[in-house]
Amino acid sequence: QWLDLFQERRHSGIHFSVNPDFVKLAEAYHLSGISVTRESELVPALQQARKADETVLIDVHVDPEDNIFPMLPPGKGLQHIIGGKAYFTKTWDEVRQGK
Repeated sequence: QWLDLFQERRHSGIHFSVNPDFVKLAEAYHLSGISVTRESELVPALQQARKADETVLIDVHVDPEDNIFPMLPPGKGLQHIIGGKAYFTKTWDEVRQGK
């Protein structure tokens, strides 16, 4: 995303086709992991994680060509956000209830 926006898509030496299995990696550290590959799986994954008493890693798969906004530059505060303001359209209770 940074290379697309600020370096004219110069992706020299970058290979995104293989990633670790983050669920297995979480399990290696005795944590729970959930893989989300469809939008319809996101809310149930968040609900499951919220019910857990311990840390849960949620690995959300997105199209590699998609840019995710808003984004926050490393080491910066919310006043430096790029791509809009951080806001929520629903409360956690609304998300939990599927509204």
